[in-house]
Amino acid sequence: MEKNSQEKSWEANAIVLIALDKMSATLNLPAPEDEETYTAEEVIDFVKRRGIKQGIDVAAIQKMITQQLYYMDVCIANGKEAVQGTDGSYDFGFRMERTITPRELPDGTVDYLNMDLFEMVKKGQKLAQYTEATKGQFGFTVTGDLLIPRNGRDLKPLRGSGFVVSQDRKNYYAAFDGKVIYENERLEVSRVLLIAENVDMSTGNLNFDGDIFIKGDVIAGLRVEATGDIQICGHVESAYLECGGNLIVKKGMQGGGHGYILADGDVMGSFFEAVEIQAKGDIHANYFMNCTVSTHETVTAMGRKGAIIGGKVQGLKGISAYTFGNKAELPTVLECGISKDNMDHYNELRKDLAKIDSEIRIFEEGKVKFESKLSMAMLETHGVYSKILQAIQIKKKEKQDCMKQMQDLLQKLSSDNEIRVTARGTVNAGVSVIIDTYELKLNKEITGVYFIRKENHIAMYKI
Repeated sequence: MEKNSQEKSWEANAIVLIALDKMSATLNLPAPEDEETYTAEEVIDFVKRRGIKQGIDVAAIQKMITQQLYYMDVCIANGKEAVQGTDGSYDFGFRMERTITPRELPDGTVDYLNMDLFEMVKKGQKLAQYTEATKGQFGFTVTGDLLIPRNGRDLKPLRGSGFVVSQDRKNYYAAFDGKVIYENERLEVSRVLLIAENVDMSTGNLNFDGDIFIKGDVIAGLRVEATGDIQICGHVESAYLECGGNLIVKKGMQGGGHGYILADGDVMGSFFEAVEIQAKGDIHANYFMNCTVSTHETVTAMGRKGAIIGGKVQGLKGISAYTFGNKAELPTVLECGISKDNMDHYNELRKDLAKIDSEIRIFEEGKVKFESKLSMAMLETHGVYSKILQAIQIKKKEKQDCMKQMQDLLQKLSSDNEIRVTARGTVNAGVSVIIDTYELKLNKEITGVYFIRKENHIAMYKI
């Protein structure tokens, strides 16, 4: 009587091993006894009865039988990993990350010519392309368990302004020529006032709500004002420059004692000579000559030829250069931290606040006296009472303004970091270092040092 598939003699010695992760299985077949032979069908039936449900490799089993691969572990089943879906993504057609830190050239100067504060785009230029999310693909184990994938998540359409979107909502194009930026998940193209040549008498003064990009020079006596950034590719004479963002003068500025810069951001340029600069951000250039400089952040004369010579430079959080002063001992003042001017201003504001409080109390007392003697109807038509109420409102507004100024000053005056004046090269005689109102005057040349305040004096250390 022929044995059925459940009674094959070889099955007792055949071994099926399932991997711990159930993603593969091996079969170890013994040599058949006597005149027995294997068929692929009966081996497949056997491994199924041993728990292998999916991914059976029929070709591998047939090879075992044909090539008599006995007493060895042969992989005869493989699971399939689930394929995770991919999230939607945007491919942007402009530089996402920009640096405004210039590079040092072999001659020791710093290259400002190849810096750009912003990237310009043309009308119709593709800004972004969206690739949709994909669905995942299911997988399985050799034991028949279903592996469920994660489907990709689509991104929201880009928010912002200054662009148009294709009908399929996948492509974004500039609506006009301008400056492009992607920040805080917003794509913005803003209009830029582009001056292709010089700013001179033919253009007149410039005042623009946005960014200004000047490809030429700015001649003496003119004003350039912008609520955003100002980028000047050429040279600037004794002009007035004011911006609500960053400012760069690629070929430098010779102010002749009348040039003035006011910026809410950083100020950069090849050089500044006889220019007054006030900024809230960092200020850096190859050199500063006879300038009056003040910023809430740092001032740096960059490169191996970076120098601050003459004038007064105030950098609340630090000053750094290769050289300070010159051999002729030109007076050069370097001031960091709490300045005497700021302290004097703060003390004056305290006095003003006390005076305003006193005036408010006097008016409030007068108001109370009127209210105790007159009826409401009489008060409404009383001229003096109305003037008292008006004066109280004015004084309260003055108090708010005074307190706001004091708060701003306190923020400038407080710093937890160690403030330094650093000379990577030479400090010449004639240089004065002032940190937190303490002063050190140099009467001889020194090299490679930095200065910090120690208690009630300025200490000097070798780099």
